[in-house]
Amino acid sequence: MPTPYLFFDGRCEEAIEFYKKALGAEVKMMMRYKESPEPPPPGMVAPGSDNKIMHSCLLIDRGEVRMPLGKTFFAKRFGMVADRFGVGWMIIVEA
Repeated sequence: MPTPYLFFDGRCEEAIEFYKKALGAEVKMMMRYKESPEPPPPGMVAPGSDNKIMHSCLLIDRGEVRMPLGKTFFAKRFGMVADRFGVGWMIIVEA
């Protein structure tokens, strides 16, 4: 199943709380910068970010894969899923 990776520019915890309330998201995993098994390279993380979320995995909508990720003429990977409301999502990997 495709897994989108989103960035929240230091506001990940706020986003997670919103998704939990609005969509009933379930936090499957969460790691803060201070919990990382390897420290980030110098200058890659803003000072004071120890309690910010580095990685998290949320389970949202329990949908279905409509087209598995695969190579296409327009992207390195492309796939389609539908959430539990039938809303279609397209995932494109360009780089």
